[in-house]
Amino acid sequence: MKRIIPIVITIVVCVYLFVYAVMTLKGMSLSEPLGIKLFMLSIGAISIGVMFAMVIALFRRLREIKEEEDDDISKY
Repeated sequence: MKRIIPIVITIVVCVYLFVYAVMTLKGMSLSEPLGIKLFMLSIGAISIGVMFAMVIALFRRLREIKEEEDDDISKY
């Protein structure tokens, strides 16, 4: 159970961020000013960056669980 929940949460958040990034980038049109295009591109890039950070955190958490270290919650 400790392994399933982090995987499910990561998948849900990554799908949400991916859809958000795609909709942000898809919403751009050629007639918009450069500043708005750059802003929307930066929002899309930040969303993709957060997705990668979530995946890295997932792998670290799974490695921690595999090494049978104490769970973060049980420390408190």
